Amino acid sequence: MKSNFEKSEFEYDCKLLAELVKKGANYREYQNPLRRVKNNTKYGEKEKKKLFIEYLFGKVPKSEVEISYEEIINTYKFLKEINDGTEIKCNDKFFSHGSGKLKEIYNLLSNYGIESCKILNRIDIGCSKEKMEEIIEYLNKRNIDSKKVIEKFPQIFNYSLENINEKISFLKENDIDTIKVVEKCPSIIGLKIETLEEKIKYLEEIGCRLKNVIELNPNFLGQNKKTIEEKIKNLEKHGFNIKKLINSYPAILNYKIESLNEKIKYLEKNGYSIEEIENFPACLGRSLECIEKRIKYLKGKGKHLPLARIFRSSDEYFYEKY
Repeated sequence: MKSNFEKSEFEYDCKLLAELVKKGANYREYQNPLRRVKNNTKYGEKEKKKLFIEYLFGKVPKSEVEISYEEIINTYKFLKEINDGTEIKCNDKFFSHGSGKLKEIYNLLSNYGIESCKILNRIDIGCSKEKMEEIIEYLNKRNIDSKKVIEKFPQIFNYSLENINEKISFLKENDIDTIKVVEKCPSIIGLKIETLEEKIKYLEEIGCRLKNVIELNPNFLGQNKKTIEEKIKNLEKHGFNIKKLINSYPAILNYKIESLNEKIKYLEKNGYSIEEIENFPACLGRSLECIEKRIKYLKGKGKHLPLARIFRSSDEYFYEKY
């Protein structure tokens, strides 16, 4: 059984080593605590490396650490360098592949103008360089902005080219602008074809203009069908013409029921009918705080304006004009 002294001594060495590395010390300056940590036989290698990573990165890796102490340090130094003083984010796979693999991916993405330092921790760095290049070139050849897509959805590298092509082809077959939709909501690549088919069928059933709704609001495709149905039923209870409402303002499907109900209730309380809201549903995209503030402001001036005039403009323009 380890004594408290042995444990505290080892933890001290781990912590000292981590602090020296964080301060940018060179090898000569931290070689002694590194040697003591490596030579410690009271603890297993897995336990030692995980404790060192905890002190250095502020997180305990859940998976096995397969790289050396030197590579753990090199990985930290590289991440610190590319993060330019901001918080260093990492995932467990960093400790399976080391700094060499990280540099390879970073350089590849940077060559395509992609801000890789912001997304490196969300990329499967086990993905081969060849596969990543293949996916980037596939997007570029179809005039899809690979930079925009990858910065929003770096998980795209988790999918095979065949899988990605299947989703793109499906959208094309349904006369959807693939460039617009994939750039706006690249996570659509992660959805199953069955899920996309289900949502498209539902939109058609309620009389929506498929192309218009999906191109303006592809994000709703990732929602559970039951959730969408509940939102539709809630809007119907208020008396909205669902077909008209969704075709004119597809983003309505993104909002939470509770939030919508609060805004609708407040607008009705202040003299606006469902028909008036339906004629300018974009007002529901404003926060409740904004809605209350502008209507109270107009009330104080004895004014009751159409919703479009109240909520179409910026705060600066609105308060200057009215």
